[in-house]
Amino acid sequence: MNIFQMMKQLKSLQDMVKNFKEDLEKEIITYEDETCKLVANAAGKLLEIKIKTSDCKDLEEKLLKAFEELHKLTKERVKEKMDNSLLGGFGF
Repeated sequence: MNIFQMMKQLKSLQDMVKNFKEDLEKEIITYEDETCKLVANAAGKLLEIKIKTSDCKDLEEKLLKAFEELHKLTKERVKEKMDNSLLGGFGF
């Protein structure tokens, strides 16, 4: 196998990873019980918090913002680890 074939295969793998990530971001998962409802995507991003007891709208918004920040920090950490790994040089 020559270098051009390897580069083509690598590009194909990168496209597959990108498509997989996009699919995870589109897939919605919901957890609900008598006290709360949580909605997230399969990539781990929390999209909605609903607390069913009393008026907690302000708390819901603050919790959602906190989870968004946590998700951002988690993605940054994963990127750092990938950049430090063997695959990091390939743009994954």
